Amino acid sequence: MQKRPMDDAVSRCGRLESEMGISLDNEYEADGGQSIINRLTYTREDQRQGRPAPAGLSIPPGANIYNAVASLRSAARKYFEFCGADT
Repeated sequence: MQKRPMDDAVSRCGRLESEMGISLDNEYEADGGQSIINRLTYTREDQRQGRPAPAGLSIPPGANIYNAVASLRSAARKYFEFCGADT
């Protein structure tokens, strides 16, 4: 992974931990991160229905919630993949 995308992913992971009050390390140890990935599910149908972002996430007004949540979920997945690289 290139430096800029890596820095972005690290920043998003920090945001997840801060906003959701979690530790990605603890989430990984508990279930490989699956429960937090499940919490970060926001579908196109959710978007069409105008549903709010998953609990704990602060999405700026006017931002595309679907894209914002997908970006955070992707960063979490990359982190969990990184955690699994040691095993």
